[in-house]
Amino acid sequence: MKLGRLMCLMIAAATVVVPCSFAELQNVQVGGELQIRAIYWRNAFNQEQAAAFVQPEIRWPAFFLPKRAIGDFLGGQNVTSYWDWDSRDSDFSVVEQRTRLNVDADFTNEVSAFIELESYDVWGEDFRSDYVTGLDNRAVTNDDVEIYQAYIEANEMFGYPLRLRIGRQEMVLGSGWLVGNNQSHVEFPGLSFDGARLTYATDLFSVDAFYSTLFESGAFEQDGDISFAGVYASYLGLEDITIDAYWLWLRDGRSLNDTNFIAPIEWLEDIFQLDDYDATSLHTVGLRAAGTIAAFDFEAEAAYQFGDADQVGFLFKPFIYGDDGADYDAWAGTAEVGYTLDIMWQPRLYLGGAYFEGEDNRDLTFIEWLNPFHRPKSSVSFNRLFSDKTYSHFIDEIGELSNFWTV
Repeated sequence: MKLGRLMCLMIAAATVVVPCSFAELQNVQVGGELQIRAIYWRNAFNQEQAAAFVQPEIRWPAFFLPKRAIGDFLGGQNVTSYWDWDSRDSDFSVVEQRTRLNVDADFTNEVSAFIELESYDVWGEDFRSDYVTGLDNRAVTNDDVEIYQAYIEANEMFGYPLRLRIGRQEMVLGSGWLVGNNQSHVEFPGLSFDGARLTYATDLFSVDAFYSTLFESGAFEQDGDISFAGVYASYLGLEDITIDAYWLWLRDGRSLNDTNFIAPIEWLEDIFQLDDYDATSLHTVGLRAAGTIAAFDFEAEAAYQFGDADQVGFLFKPFIYGDDGADYDAWAGTAEVGYTLDIMWQPRLYLGGAYFEGEDNRDLTFIEWLNPFHRPKSSVSFNRLFSDKTYSHFIDEIGELSNFWTV
């Protein structure tokens, strides 16, 4: 009964959101997906992490690392880690469940609406777990049912092969190497974006242009939004081969301040160019080629990043001030060649590798350590954006791993 009511509400919502297009509802499809996954990690998380998903463990206190710009990741200038790498503490095991339910409503005049609900849960949470008292002490409210996708789509606009999709939507560019939906990720819930996407597609080529909002500051900051935009073009003129070129732009306008002193000290900071952060502006340009030739398949992609990296430099504070001159300047690439055997089960043999450039500015000379005016530089590596690629199930859980190469 509850499921029927939910479907009726979703269909009603899909019907209401398109009144301005003068289209009539003609077809409705209801679908969904249920994924259940069990994970067991032995000698991986430290005890605090396994018990409550909180702060990482301090390995080296900041007291022993004076003036080293090592970055702030939930631990100040301490060297921290989520991992044990030994058998001192308990193992970690959970059963995860991801539930999705969607409604796809087709209207006349090439208009459609799509709504998808998602719920991510861990078995043993989010219900009355205390059978003695009946209290729900373990309930977690941040993993309730969410609107995963909700968009309106118009096709064949103005008589051209032009599609406009507005609303919350998944977005997978190429193979998802830089922008994906978390489908192949250790992170189980999916990834969607709030924005608009315009696509022009023919048999010879396609061009996508999009704009999305990742964070809305509202009335708290005058220019504090985070936006993500780009253009992605594909050439389809070669049989079974695709050649892509793209430009991606991520802008973070949130304000950054190391200090908030009285006016005279703030003036001194201006004179010595301290605490002077600009908006982060990350540009990524790249090329990709992928396809199949007989039993062989291949994929190669290279990208270069440039722009202001003040949000990264802000984290590297040897003392009071971070690095307000940090920049992105890094390359990355990936390539893979595979061969599928024409026998039962069709096994595939492949060889692949990836490289992500980065900086490591942790070292200090003795003279630099003695110099009171020396300001260590931050370490800025290639930013993998919203990658759908996992290179390590331990140290690349949410795609943050960079400054490495692998084969």
